[in-house]
Amino acid sequence: MFAQSKVTLTDITDGTSNTAMVSELLLVADTTGHDIRGRYYNPAHSGVSFSTRLTPNSPVPDQFNSCHNTVAPAYAPCISTTTNMFVTTRSRHPQGVNMALADGSVRFIRQTVNPITYTALGSRNGGEIPGDL
Repeated sequence: MFAQSKVTLTDITDGTSNTAMVSELLLVADTTGHDIRGRYYNPAHSGVSFSTRLTPNSPVPDQFNSCHNTVAPAYAPCISTTTNMFVTTRSRHPQGVNMALADGSVRFIRQTVNPITYTALGSRNGGEIPGDL
């Protein structure tokens, strides 16, 4: 899902049960900066977008143009940048995140998921067939 998208269900050729649509993201307190990760009321700046580049709850910091490492808590690390941006799915669950797939189902995706399988969930028409979640 993205602004002004014209993608329909028939464009999801990898299968709707194999394609991520919505996931948990952590809302970070905006006390001294402008961290919009997880803010559903500020979607114009992609605060609700996520990547399947890294598995859920990755210790690798997000890279985003609207976060401040000085205020980012340990559970949601972030490096402020304007290039190579990505936001990882994160939750307070100790083992993973809840994710809605394009078929309307919701699954708990463990942070130990196979990285290749998880990356494939982020593509709607890449020809990958994700393994077991």
